[in-house]
Amino acid sequence: MLRKLLKYELKATSRIFLPMYGLLFLFSIAMLIMFKNTSGTFSTTPMAIIGFLIGIGYAALVTAIFVMTVVISIQRFNRNLLGHEGYLSLTLPTTIAQHIWAKLLISCLWVILSCVALVISVMIMSANDNMVRVLSSIFSSIGKATQMYGGSVWAMGFSVLAFIVTCLLQCILGVYMAIAVGSLFPKHRVLTGIGAYTVGGIVQGTVGYFFFRGFDRATSADGILANWFQTLSVSDNFSQVEIDIREMHMFSIALGSMTIFFLVFCAIFFVITHQILKNHLNLQ
Repeated sequence: MLRKLLKYELKATSRIFLPMYGLLFLFSIAMLIMFKNTSGTFSTTPMAIIGFLIGIGYAALVTAIFVMTVVISIQRFNRNLLGHEGYLSLTLPTTIAQHIWAKLLISCLWVILSCVALVISVMIMSANDNMVRVLSSIFSSIGKATQMYGGSVWAMGFSVLAFIVTCLLQCILGVYMAIAVGSLFPKHRVLTGIGAYTVGGIVQGTVGYFFFRGFDRATSADGILANWFQTLSVSDNFSQVEIDIREMHMFSIALGSMTIFFLVFCAIFFVITHQILKNHLNLQ
């Protein structure tokens, strides 16, 4: 049933985002044409004015895409589960958890696709021989780093990716939690939701302070991890490559700790949202 929910959610939201991505790419192509047909200096010629207007339109469209990504994520959860549509949605033969997962995964998907679309649009605008050389240099550097440092490069890359994804999940689930808490107070939904999100942020920040303070102690001059690294770095028996690998491991451990921290709060926000929707649902 989760697959059907994802399919329905994707179909409903793609009607909004796909045309916006297409328009973004059209603006990027127009910007590329303008770059190739103007000197790049300020002037009042018709071509320069058109280019200026296209640039403003591109910037406005990029802003609109990311604003709509946030707005649609909130609206789909609020209206589909807590609004009038909830009377229909919650009669489907599926669980509350599956509804939350469907909204969460599709919201994450559109955030990621919006970032990818922005990168592609920038690459379109910069399409020239220099861009090809830059991309070739980047892939060449990655290949050389992999040959030199082995799996440590991929481990670090995976750590970065996991950190970004969990951070994104935590942000969205925090919003869902705030909306769910706000639904408990029909007369003050928005104010209560903002308050719940603020309190959640304060709690997370406080816990994070002590968590990362403990991690900082572990990596300080007399910490366990620091001793492991410092013993290596001051020894003449290890090459610079081996020292670099240990540094990469330290970086991966740090990101892994932050990922676990965000995962814990993902679970907390998910449970709060689930329990409210399951036991204290108050539809508009």
